[in-house]
Amino acid sequence: MSSTFTPAVQNRARLRLSLLTVAVLGASLQAIPAHAAA
Repeated sequence: MSSTFTPAVQNRARLRLSLLTVAVLGASLQAIPAHAAA
């Protein structure tokens, strides 16, 4: 285990991953009505 992999870094990576997931879900939810209307 490297000393650089601290809980703070792990929490930051998890937060960034969750934000990315929310962004992708939001984009897909906005794209679905556009495809349905077309």
